[in-house]
Amino acid sequence: MKVFASSDLQRNPSEIQKAALLEPVFLSYHDKPRYVMMSLEEYVRLKGATIVASPDSFPDSVIERIREIADSHPDMDVEVGGGLAVHLE
Repeated sequence: MKVFASSDLQRNPSEIQKAALLEPVFLSYHDKPRYVMMSLEEYVRLKGATIVASPDSFPDSVIERIREIADSHPDMDVEVGGGLAVHLE
């Protein structure tokens, strides 16, 4: 697992984002791991998820990506409507 300093979020965010797509990464603060950044797919896989938000709060590209993820998991119960909800069990 890669470790990045939290200050790297400002200096080189694309590198951290690319790494987090492959596996969860640690973000450290004062040389101590404080946070974990991971892809939405990894979060859903590890934790199960309930994502509830108004579609107005996300760009269309984000809503479409969440729908793609949901569609790729046929065992997932998904509802997209007046609010955006993804439920896993």
